[in-house]
Amino acid sequence: MRRPIENTGLLVTGLNLVSPRDAGANWTTTPVDQLVLDMQGLRGRDMFSPYLDRHYGATRIVRNSESNLAGRTVRNDRQVSIVETGDMITTAYLLDLPIQRIEDRSQMPIGRFMAGIFAANILLDSASGGMADINSTFQPGSILTFSHEQDGVTGLVRVTEYNRPCRQPAGPLMAELGNLGIDLGKDLKTLGEEVKSASEDTRGWVGSVYAEGRITTGNSVAIQQPFHPYQ
Repeated sequence: MRRPIENTGLLVTGLNLVSPRDAGANWTTTPVDQLVLDMQGLRGRDMFSPYLDRHYGATRIVRNSESNLAGRTVRNDRQVSIVETGDMITTAYLLDLPIQRIEDRSQMPIGRFMAGIFAANILLDSASGGMADINSTFQPGSILTFSHEQDGVTGLVRVTEYNRPCRQPAGPLMAELGNLGIDLGKDLKTLGEEVKSASEDTRGWVGSVYAEGRITTGNSVAIQQPFHPYQ
């Protein structure tokens, strides 16, 4: 039986390219209005752009924090990182960040700022202005379609898994706040533990390119759920 593609009520409200790994551990993000998808991941505005995303590549190395397979080269199923604005705002509050000062000095809404801190490529919001809940909508194997009324379906992303929280975003957070002249009065280790705890349920999802195309700010998101034998 053909699986239906259903509207999620979600819109793409932000897109980021994340600095390459050779740029260092404290990544930076560049807001863009469009991402190009090829079978190795995300790049800039066209297929020939030299600006490749941090997660770009056909393969990746399994990290120590993931499993006993650490060090093995595997298919890259983490080419795309997706978060939701409400989750990013919640994380900022849980970290007790000075939200108003951050927004004033960065000239950026806190949800957008935090998406960059967490190296997210795609930021989603509810199209109706209500609460979005990607944790109850996404599941491993879900296929996301990104489309616009005029252009039809463009890029396709297959969801791999929930993005496990870690301490690593503490470095970019401390660096970005330092650039804004904001000192939290904490060392990196302490902030790392707090970041991991605060993002336990808000870290978003990772996936891989399922079909080449483009994702543009303002795209609507539909979903095709995986087949289960007992459904």
